[in-house]
Amino acid sequence: MQFLKFLHRKNITQAEFADKMEYSRTLIQAWVKGRAFPSYDKILKLIQEGIALNELFNEEMSDRLLRNSQNVEIERERQLESTDLSNAMKLLEARVADLEGKVK
Repeated sequence: MQFLKFLHRKNITQAEFADKMEYSRTLIQAWVKGRAFPSYDKILKLIQEGIALNELFNEEMSDRLLRNSQNVEIERERQLESTDLSNAMKLLEARVADLEGKVK
């Protein structure tokens, strides 16, 4: 019930929090009841709003969400690096082909 304590401290309702964060009210209800937890993008938005995960969820769940978020971020970075490398290789191959065409 960490989430409810947070809402009480901030003196806002679940609906007001949902509206403020631009989340559905159903999603917030699921978080409060422990039936769902924030996705990576939602976690980022919470953090950007200055809301610590441990204000909303117990310590164990906060740690798990942070670890999962870190894993998602690492995977996104790997994908970006892979894409960057692939694009660089294509540019290099095109440049080599262009140079070879000029040499002939």
